[in-house]
Amino acid sequence: MEFVIKRDLFIKAATGISGMTTKQTLSPVLSGMLLVVSSGNLTLVGSNSDIIMKQVIPLCSNDLLLIEEGSVLVPAKLFLDIIKKLPETINVKGLSHCQIGITSGEIKLRINGLNPDDYPELPKMEAAQAITLNKSEISALFKQTAFAAAKNGTKPVLCGINMSISEGKIRCAATNSHRLASKLLQIANQDIRCSIILPNKGINALIRILDHAESDISLFLTDNYMIFQMENITMYLRLVEGNYPDISMLIPKVHQTEISVSTKSFLEGIERASFVASNRNHTIQLIINSETELLLVSASAELGEISERQLMHSIKNELDLKITFDGVFMSEALKTIQTTETILRFGGTMRSILVTPSGDDSLLHLISPVRA
Repeated sequence: MEFVIKRDLFIKAATGISGMTTKQTLSPVLSGMLLVVSSGNLTLVGSNSDIIMKQVIPLCSNDLLLIEEGSVLVPAKLFLDIIKKLPETINVKGLSHCQIGITSGEIKLRINGLNPDDYPELPKMEAAQAITLNKSEISALFKQTAFAAAKNGTKPVLCGINMSISEGKIRCAATNSHRLASKLLQIANQDIRCSIILPNKGINALIRILDHAESDISLFLTDNYMIFQMENITMYLRLVEGNYPDISMLIPKVHQTEISVSTKSFLEGIERASFVASNRNHTIQLIINSETELLLVSASAELGEISERQLMHSIKNELDLKITFDGVFMSEALKTIQTTETILRFGGTMRSILVTPSGDDSLLHLISPVRA
């Protein structure tokens, strides 16, 4: 195996792949980056077993020269650190089954690699049905929900994002038991039906890639993986085992109070109140005691207190309300709302707050109250 490539092109591809590899010594091959020259392409693969990323660099003039087909498995971090310190053009050559030669200008290196034959095969997706989505649609689907998943805990399913597909709709939902984010998207494909759990770390890595994607995204579902295929990048996310909570049972159907507020003004007020809120639970109190104004209050013994009046655009049903919630949860929910107005619905002092964009029921957030 041998190829010659421009340094900057190689670093860009290798950086993303290296980030997918693992440092665990129990699976040494997964600390490696697989380089394959075949079918007129250079392919890079990295994996930590739960996430696999494959990037194809197609043959293009002046940037890539393919000399000999074959494969090598290089130690990912060491290899990336080395090529970052080399001049513009890099020659990589397999010297033996487990040894790699690197040449750049007057610099010559020889590093020990791993056996590429030991690298796990990529999941097959020939028989899998595909859904094709616009990159902005799939990006919004995950950006508006993934942040609400649990970061760690005893319930692995809550550290993932539930994706359910049926009757031409995709719904993504994430919860950590104290808040919930749910987004619904209409799709053309009416045939696929499933309910799966995707790893949050994999979704966050996918979001970063989608920000730079230029083509539509194809989704393939296999027995163990959801596969996201873009123009030159493919990501394989291993499905999380377990049963996700039925979120339809969590969403309240009846509300005592409904208000509409300016999304921008309310978010800024929440962020100001968070400055002096307790660092442990970020508590903010919302008080409604008139038809036009609400009050945001927060305080901590260390920092002081703040009180701010906000104008409500409308209010329905009961007027008097006092409820305490986590300011970070509220601000993160508001940042996903694209409409100028936000609707907040309250079922009482100790019932969850339902937050939705005005005129858009496809996105909702549920935030549990905090005992004052």
